[in-house]
Amino acid sequence: MNQHTTINSSSVVLVSGGGRGVTAQCVIKLAEQYRCKFILLGRSSIGDSEPEWAKNCFDESELKKRIMQVLIAQGEKPTPVKVQKLFKTISKRRDITNTISTIKQVGGEA
Repeated sequence: MNQHTTINSSSVVLVSGGGRGVTAQCVIKLAEQYRCKFILLGRSSIGDSEPEWAKNCFDESELKKRIMQVLIAQGEKPTPVKVQKLFKTISKRRDITNTISTIKQVGGEA
């Protein structure tokens, strides 16, 4: 059986893992072409806002330095694993936020 699905501006597309990486780039291209709505599913959460100490800090080494300072201020030892985990959480959230923003900029909805 050969079925064809047509995407248009009233379509709603469910995307698994579409917030970052290659899939995000595909979603952006689809949004650009069809200006439809996307529901992005993934494991990463974007519900919490970025901590004040991380805002406007886009240099990796500087952000990791700030993460270490925060961990120390909280009475924790800033191990490489803890620092990297927090860094990845912030980076993923930023990537997803940028993807959603780009989808909207090109005419889609997410």
